[in-house]
Amino acid sequence: MKPLNGLQSFIQSNRHEPAAIRLYVEENGPELAEDFGVALDSMLSTVAGLSDDSLAGKLLAEIQRVKRLGTASRLAEKLRDAQTAADTVGQSAVWNNGSADIDLGALLEAATSSAEVFEFEGDGVWIQVPMAQLLEFRSVTSKAWRKDAWAFVDSRGLHLRWGKAGGLNIGAPALASRMVKGPVLSVKLPARFVEAAA
Repeated sequence: MKPLNGLQSFIQSNRHEPAAIRLYVEENGPELAEDFGVALDSMLSTVAGLSDDSLAGKLLAEIQRVKRLGTASRLAEKLRDAQTAADTVGQSAVWNNGSADIDLGALLEAATSSAEVFEFEGDGVWIQVPMAQLLEFRSVTSKAWRKDAWAFVDSRGLHLRWGKAGGLNIGAPALASRMVKGPVLSVKLPARFVEAAA
């Protein structure tokens, strides 16, 4: 995106000098075409076809469009990575009577501001945990301190425990209407009992 940022700055400083803008595009063509995601010839012919009056505005609008696409793409990638981490949390969960023990370190690593909630689901458990609460917990605790902490989930929520008496219960049973508006990271819990192979 650096070439696009450079072009944006140049246009803003030379908005009323279309010849200078065209020259800048030609001189930086390969890098700009790559950032715009188009072939160099296509970009240069499009710029050549723009009128002097519309050149700066059209280029600035296209820069903003490409930046929005890049931001959306980065967000989607971040959510995919976080969901992969959430899948690992679910796969590593171990049932202990009526609750599933969760790898707290892995859970906190999967937490991201790009999603609104963690949703735990499986074998009678369906709860939603606000991401903001997990992010806050992660921000106020050190990794060394968390080594002595653990977590489990049951039908009432996510339970974080440390020391002999410390604890925090967060989350609530999920609403059937799924009132959550933002992205959800889904943690699928394994079945409680797996039949032994015959």
